[in-house]
Amino acid sequence: MSVLPHGRKTLAGDGPATPLRDRPERGSGSVWVLAVACLLIMASVAAIAVAAVLGAGRRADTAADLAALSAAGMGPDDLDSACAVAERIAAAHRTSLTACTVEGAVVDVTVEARQAMPGGLALTLRARARAGPSSSPAPDQAQAEVGP
Repeated sequence: MSVLPHGRKTLAGDGPATPLRDRPERGSGSVWVLAVACLLIMASVAAIAVAAVLGAGRRADTAADLAALSAAGMGPDDLDSACAVAERIAAAHRTSLTACTVEGAVVDVTVEARQAMPGGLALTLRARARAGPSSSPAPDQAQAEVGP
């Protein structure tokens, strides 16, 4: 910086000496800082919204899995109450049971999770799970065949 005869400061190397207070860009740094801050806030809100949706999807998946497993774990005599058990499990995970089907010992459930979004929007996420006995024997029950 250099100083003009009247005590005003200028930037060195700018060509002819122009006082800093006479430059048209004065205060433009504040506008840029404000613009960057707004962009950061918008990006943060978007990231939080995405994280909330992913969390609600995981919650729906977990609720569906646990509801199906709990309902399928009922004894053969209690399969009529399997959907009631699935509904209680879904409600414990802040989801709602929308479909429950019992076919033999296999239970198929569908749950919905609602997630509030910025701006007053609400998303509904669905998850489906199926549980029942395995169709193939467990590895420890399988018989190995030994050839000649």
